[in-house]
Formats: sequence, C-alpha cells, structure tokens
Amino acid sequence: MISIQKFVFNPFSENTYVVFNEEKKAVIIDPGMYYEEEEKAIDKFIISNGLKLEAIWHTHSHLDHMFGTGYVSRKYNLDPMIFEKDLDTYQNFERVCAMYGVPIRNMPPEKVQFMDIKKVLVWEKQSLAYFCSWACARTCSVSSLTIKCINQW
Repeated sequence: MISIQKFVFNPFSENTYVVFNEEKKAVIIDPGMYYEEEEKAIDKFIISNGLKLEAIWHTHSHLDHMFGTGYVSRKYNLDPMIFEKDLDTYQNFERVCAMYGVPIRNMPPEKVQFMDIKKVLVWEKQSLAYFCSWACARTCSVSSLTIKCINQW
C-alpha cells in the first residue's frame, strides 16, 4: 500500500508530498519548505513514521516547489531528481527568486539527476506527473485522489 502525506508550505501555499510504502521507503515530491518550522515538520513526520527518505522528486522546478530542496538534499544526502527539460528552470532558481523579491534561505544543489520518464504515475485529479517505481502495477486511492501506474515494467 502506498501512503501519501500532503503538506502545504511557504507563502505560495505550495503542496509538498511525502509518498511511502509499507517497507518505509519514501520520496519527497516538490519540497517547498521555506521556513524553519516547515523543515521541522517534514523531519518530524519522517522520523515519527520511521521512514527512509530515498529521493527528492520535482514535478517541475518553479521556485515554490524548490524552496526546501537544498535543505532536504543536505540533510538526507540526496541529489534532487528533475526532468532533463526542466534543467534551465532549475538552474535559474536564484534569478527567479530575485525577480520575485524572495530571499533565498537554502540554495538547491547544483548536482541533479534526471528522471526516467518510463516511471511516470499520473495523479488524475491534479493532472500532475509523479514518480514511484515501487508502486508500479498498483492502483490506490487517498481521499479523492486515485494513483494509477501508466507504465508497467
């Protein structure tokens, strides 16, 4: 069974998700934590549920989805995973923050890994692409959200 915990973070009210399975393997999707108390909320959830964070995934690299990337990357020793076509947006985080007048608390790392498009899951209700390789060939519902694997391997 796949479990999902949603957090709403930062001044943009961005949705961050921690997705985990029964083996306690977890990924964080769009780590938008801007404030220290938001970072603490993620850490508390991970620790209190005994999760092993294995990946940082970006659906896309807008600033509100990246505020916590640097923190999570350093704390859990993980490289963020992004779409290759999103690299330019990722690399312009500092410039975009300056454009919006948003001070940077945690710079995201320069080093990234590119996503394997073959492992796409679709969150039908929100029409966002997500990744979760251990959920393949499963369908599950969380609240009114259905997650379904569109590729089986």
